[in-house]
Amino acid sequence: MGGSPPHAAALNAAPKANASRAIIPEEIRGKSSFVKTWAIIPLRRQAAPARIGGMRRGQYLTLRMPVSRVALLLAALYWAGAVCLAFAIGEGWRYDDGLRMTAFRNVSWDGRPAIEDLDVHLSNERIGSAPFPDWPVFSIEWHGYLAIERAADYTFALSTDDGSSLEIDGTMVVDNLGVHRDTRVTGTASLTEGLHAVRARYFQAGGHSALNVMWSADGAAFSPLPPSQLVPDAMSYTEYRLRAWRSVGATVLALAASLGLFIGAWPWLRRLAAGPFGTSVERAAAVLERPGPAIASIVVVGGLVRLAVFLASPAVLWPDSYVFYVTARSELDGLWASHDPYRTLLYPWFLAAFLRLGQTPAMGHAVVAVQQAMGLAAAVFVYDAGRRAISPLAGLAAGLLLAVHATALYYEIAVLTEAMFTLVFAVTVWLAVRTTERITWQRTAVLGLATAMLVLVRPVAEWYVVAPLAGLLVATAPIGRRVAAAGLLLACYTVPIVLWMGVNQREYGFFGVALGRGMGLYTRVFEIDQRVPPRPSVQPEVRELWAIARDARWSPNRVRDELNYMRGYTSAGADDAMFDFALETVRAAPLSFVAGTVRQWVLQLVEPNVGVRSCPSPFGRFLCSGRTADESFGAFPAAPEGPSRLRPAVVRYVTGWPLPMKPIVVLAVLGVAWAWRARRGPAALVLALSAAYLTAVPALTLAPQDRFRLPADGLLFLFAVAGAAAVAVAASGLVDRWRAAPLPRPA
Repeated sequence: MGGSPPHAAALNAAPKANASRAIIPEEIRGKSSFVKTWAIIPLRRQAAPARIGGMRRGQYLTLRMPVSRVALLLAALYWAGAVCLAFAIGEGWRYDDGLRMTAFRNVSWDGRPAIEDLDVHLSNERIGSAPFPDWPVFSIEWHGYLAIERAADYTFALSTDDGSSLEIDGTMVVDNLGVHRDTRVTGTASLTEGLHAVRARYFQAGGHSALNVMWSADGAAFSPLPPSQLVPDAMSYTEYRLRAWRSVGATVLALAASLGLFIGAWPWLRRLAAGPFGTSVERAAAVLERPGPAIASIVVVGGLVRLAVFLASPAVLWPDSYVFYVTARSELDGLWASHDPYRTLLYPWFLAAFLRLGQTPAMGHAVVAVQQAMGLAAAVFVYDAGRRAISPLAGLAAGLLLAVHATALYYEIAVLTEAMFTLVFAVTVWLAVRTTERITWQRTAVLGLATAMLVLVRPVAEWYVVAPLAGLLVATAPIGRRVAAAGLLLACYTVPIVLWMGVNQREYGFFGVALGRGMGLYTRVFEIDQRVPPRPSVQPEVRELWAIARDARWSPNRVRDELNYMRGYTSAGADDAMFDFALETVRAAPLSFVAGTVRQWVLQLVEPNVGVRSCPSPFGRFLCSGRTADESFGAFPAAPEGPSRLRPAVVRYVTGWPLPMKPIVVLAVLGVAWAWRARRGPAALVLALSAAYLTAVPALTLAPQDRFRLPADGLLFLFAVAGAAAVAVAASGLVDRWRAAPLPRPA
């Protein structure tokens, strides 16, 4: 425009919002954007034009008026809560899969039901868990609708001990009633596209219990009923096809409503930030940006929460920990290299150090106390890595969230590798961030050894070295120094790993980190994806066992044991045979496997805390692992030894208040996008690759579980905080531009 008013230079030169209040007219305060500010993350946005009172319509002055970081902090908190609420609303509008299950404590399906629930599997998976073990006889009925997506002749098979039946649209399709051993009966029905009413019944008159429901279309191989095609309530077929979008639509509408509310709330937030409240928050933020107070706050908050969990919960013996216990006992007997070929060595060494103290409850509590200290230390290392890679306040928020993470608290009281692995992972990530900041030979060597130690805690980290390696290669240093550092990193990582592989070669006859890749890929391809292998197969024995396992519902462990103990395979040979067999099936349909991997990856990222459990006791419910009596030892009592006022609150918090991972992951993706656009450097790259690696690898071979994602949760929290801040800046900028939009010129 032609010229600027005399006071334009003063307006543009105003360094702070508070300092500019004396010279900026009231009518333009809060209507402009900012040039540079530090909220939760460092951000930059171009100044937007603001209309000045007294100017002619259509005349504008570009102001450089900063938005206080307190206002943006409040906006970030608003959007973090809004996104979480929107996803919660979406979950409330989500259709549930499964059939209505009603269980009775008799064999005739009458009387008052003992249990009413929604069940996604018509199988005996529910049988064997509370309260079924206490029932010598019982009967169960499932009813709802079966969605048929393709008209065909469907054959249903019921394999049960004792009786069972299946009705579709009121017609008996399979009659397997009566008291008998495990017997299989089939029946066929011609079903059209649409929803068909279904009722299945099963009763157990005592003794062994077995139930397996399968189906096939037009003579294809039998497979379990897909949970997504089990519908509990009546609906049209069109509604069934569109039901997945109802939750998405509710979430989108809630987010749109949040934006509408923010348009009105943003000026109020800016006024609040400009007052005494904002001044107090600014002072507190300035203090918490310093490492000392930030670490102290994480330790105090996390320590108090852990103290409550420690006082209210016995040490939890995880079922898999029996293997670690046996290995630790062998090490105490002098067999220092003794280990399970599917696992590595460091955690049994950790247990062996405590077993020397004796098998008493005090020893079990000592294990838990040290694992809780590991979890708290991991939160501190996540904070410092985030402080360096993103910003101090983002690192603090991530550290605090990890310090009170309900899932982390549970696995810290469990005798399992999760606490140790989380700590070693956090230390390794922190070392990688420090090394990319300034490459030194000492840091690089220690980083390589830490990466190797991570593998020796859990074999899943075998290829994690690619993340710190990528960070080194893009660091700001001469290319020769970066290449040399990468070589040193690989050397320091490789030497301990190769030595460990030599131990496996000597003890078990395979040169590798651990066994399990075969059983893992077999589980993914045939248990999770329900793929059918080609015929003929390069592994005919494994294919024969696969067919038996499909019909008898064997687990992959059972298939491996059959190869190992009944067919004369070694442990390594059985694992290799299962891997070759599964890989052959993957090669037959690679795109389907890739799509399934992406789906499993998403599930791994957002899976709720399915591993966290509580059990009844004479003193109320307590955190447990679902272990059996023969897995309990003197150091790990099977139940609390007395009452506790803290226990009910701890159980409710750990089992009922998991952090909402869906909105956290969405915000984390936005945070990664912001880091890439803002060019945050190799440190942010290391953090993003680390989180991606530890959530993607389990998706290749294992069913989603919260404990497999747990080590990466701190990094997801960090990027989620950055994502919330980025959303706050974008939304506030949108509102500022809208409020400063030019008025239409008069005709």
